[in-house]
Amino acid sequence: MGAIHRKIAGKYEWENTDLVTYDNPTVKGVSKRVLIGPKDGAQGMAMRYFEVQPGGNSAFEHHPEIHQVYVLQGKGQVLLGTEWHAIAEGDVIYIAPEEQHQLRAAPDTPLGFVCVAPKA
Repeated sequence: MGAIHRKIAGKYEWENTDLVTYDNPTVKGVSKRVLIGPKDGAQGMAMRYFEVQPGGNSAFEHHPEIHQVYVLQGKGQVLLGTEWHAIAEGDVIYIAPEEQHQLRAAPDTPLGFVCVAPKA
């Protein structure tokens, strides 16, 4: 059976989704909500919403899974391989398997994006 998680008006929050926060030496000011995932019956894929606080950054990482990213709010930069690229609301990003990547929020605004990726 399918699932619906309704967006809460005026916020980047959805009903019945848990908020997970990350803040450690390599990840700064990041939160995540799984919008669609295994608990909804979705096997093999996950749709997640990440929000990076002003000046924050996601993990500096690479892995075998592809990522498809849609920027919903804010602006910042994305590292793809060895090059940084400016990104802003409405941009879409493809991150290839094993490609080194990281997302950074601008110093004055949060960066919010949806990420779709395979999930075991």
